[in-house]
Amino acid sequence: GFWFFAFPRKVVEEIGLPLPYFIKVDDMEFCIRITRRLGGKIVAFPSIGVWHEPFYNKVIIWDSYYYIRNNLITHSVYDTINYINTIFRFTKDLIFSLLIFEYNYAALIVRAFEDYLKGPSVIKSNTPEVLHKEILALTKSYKTQSIQSNYSPPKEVVQTKDRASFGKKLISLLTINGHLLPNFLDSEGEVFMWQTSEHSGVRSRAFRKKKVLIYREDNNCLFQNEFDKSVGIQLLVRWVKAVATSSFKWGATMAEWKAAYAEFTSTKFWQQYLGLKDKTNSKVEA
Repeated sequence: GFWFFAFPRKVVEEIGLPLPYFIKVDDMEFCIRITRRLGGKIVAFPSIGVWHEPFYNKVIIWDSYYYIRNNLITHSVYDTINYINTIFRFTKDLIFSLLIFEYNYAALIVRAFEDYLKGPSVIKSNTPEVLHKEILALTKSYKTQSIQSNYSPPKEVVQTKDRASFGKKLISLLTINGHLLPNFLDSEGEVFMWQTSEHSGVRSRAFRKKKVLIYREDNNCLFQNEFDKSVGIQLLVRWVKAVATSSFKWGATMAEWKAAYAEFTSTKFWQQYLGLKDKTNSKVEA
C-alpha cells in the first residue's frame, strides 16, 4: 500500500503521478512503473508499521468495485489482459454470487465491468465523491441481504464437509440455484453454510432454497441472503448485455485507456481533478 511509501520528487517528474483510482491497485501500478521505467527497486522497511482495524473485522464489499475496475484498466495499459480469460473469470464470479444470492456483490461486478467499458470518460466525467456515494449505495441496494456481527453458531450446528452428487451440482449450476426455474418450483426452505479457510459450503446446497445463512468463521459474521428471482435475472441480463458489448469494443476500449494513461498521470490533470489552482499560472497572471 501507500502507507509510508516515500520516493523522491524526481520520480514524479520522470514517470508522473499515480493513476486516479481512489483506492485499490494504484499502489501496485505505481510500483510497476518505477521498476519498469526507472529500473528502480522497491525496498521494504519491516521496522515501520501502521495499525488499522484488522481486515477480518471489516465487513465491506464496496472496495470490490474499485479492485475489479482498476485491475481491468491496469492490465489494459500494460497490455497484459486476455479477453477470454477475463470474461470467464468474472462470469464465474457472478454466477457463484448468484448461487448463494449475494446480489449486492454481483451488482458490483456488473457495474465495475460496465464502467470499464465506458472508457476514460468514467473518470473524467464523474466527481470521485459522487461516484463513491453511488458505489456505497449499490452495496445496500438489495435489502434481501443482511449481516449479523459477532455471531456464535448454535451448538447443534456441526461443521461437516459438504458433499453433492455431480447431477445435483450440474442442475444447480444450469438453473443458477432456481433462478431459471418456473415459479411453482420455488421453495420456502433455508440452508446453513459454514465457511472457513479450509471449508466452504457447497453452493448447490442452496438449490431451490428461500434463504441462505452463511457463517464466516474468519470474522464471526452471519450473512443472511434471501432468494429474489427477479433481481438475479436482471443482473444476469445486464451481464450478458455487457459481455455482448465488450465483444465488439474490447480492443477500442483498451486503446482508449492506453491513450489516456499519460494524461491521467500528469500534474495538470491532477490539479484539475482535485480542483486545485495551478500556482505557476497564478504567479504569471499576477
